[in-house]
Amino acid sequence: MALLAVFCTNSINIHAGLNGLEIGQTVVIAAAILIHNVMQIGASVDTEIRQAHAFSIYLTQPLMATSLAMLAFNWYPSAVFVGDTYTVFAGMTMAVVGILGHFSETLLIFFLPQVLNFLLSLPQLAGIVKCPRHRLPKFDPATGLLTGTKDGTLVNVYLRIFGRKSEKSLCIHLLVFQALACAFCFLLRHFLAGRIYKLYMALLAVFCTNSINIHAGLNGLEIGQTVVIAAAILIHNVMQIGASVDSELRQAHAFSIYLTQPLMATSLAMLAFNWYPSAVFVGDTYTVFAGMTMAVVGILGHFSETLLIFFLPQVLNFLLSLPQLAGIVKCPRHRLPKFDPATGLLTGTKDGTLVNVYLRIFGRKSEKSLCIHLLVFQALACAFCFLLRHFLAGWYK
Repeated sequence: MALLAVFCTNSINIHAGLNGLEIGQTVVIAAAILIHNVMQIGASVDTEIRQAHAFSIYLTQPLMATSLAMLAFNWYPSAVFVGDTYTVFAGMTMAVVGILGHFSETLLIFFLPQVLNFLLSLPQLAGIVKCPRHRLPKFDPATGLLTGTKDGTLVNVYLRIFGRKSEKSLCIHLLVFQALACAFCFLLRHFLAGRIYKLYMALLAVFCTNSINIHAGLNGLEIGQTVVIAAAILIHNVMQIGASVDSELRQAHAFSIYLTQPLMATSLAMLAFNWYPSAVFVGDTYTVFAGMTMAVVGILGHFSETLLIFFLPQVLNFLLSLPQLAGIVKCPRHRLPKFDPATGLLTGTKDGTLVNVYLRIFGRKSEKSLCIHLLVFQALACAFCFLLRHFLAGWYK
């Protein structure tokens, strides 16, 4: 909830830079919120839920009314410019509405373009890629058209994909995209609700299967991260068996142990030969098999959300890699750090991988030292998961 509030408060301010875009996206999302609340009031018989959605309407109506009035003056060519005060207020209001109205997950899908813009901006916002003061598209005075730059914003990426456009036309396109995202949310929320969990399971299986293969390139890293995650899975299963009185749940965790033990045992044996300097190299076969096994274990053991937090370094590596994997930023065949034969140290490149980013932040390291640091980070991520899962469980959902 706290992260959602921070994200919504700042996301409209980040996805900006065109006349009418900041207010326009607020109007579209506010309209979607009102429609959602009215539908939920009509469909629900629970008085408390109806009151929560009614309260949401009371807060959203003034925001939408004032935004519509301002949009008439902010539309291209703009006579009134809105700054951080409006964008932060609008985002914060909608965050409060979603949280107090008990539809935070739906709200996040309404903010899908803003989420996409944030993911595209992440390398620059984190300082991994050089970030200019203003990340606006280039304006051609001769034609009156905008051209996308290499900066990671949805505005620039849209222009690079679909070609040059006028500011007014581009704003309309982006607001239509915002409306389509809200329509997609209604499709998920009201027609495919029973299948969302299955979709999440499918995406989790694909992610886990490939994530260890992507977060690789050092002697011992692929097997090492498998051993750390497998150990965390075993500890989690033992704790759940000890804490639960539900026989079905205990059996699910026991089954998870039966699958994880052989994986961890064989991985430990291989790690002795794969550790720096490696005598045995594991390829895609091992990494895909290890990831798939842990995905199956998490899904059949009914702890898929816990598993995803165990994979936090892999999630971070994927987010850092996203611009290159999507072809937005040029992606070389190999994204390994540079090796200096004179010193035996590795230097991070500009490629978006956790290995390179770690080197760029903490300086050059030997391959063995870097692998140990990354495995310690993996262990800390698993410890963080236990903190969330077992000490802050009452705060979740």
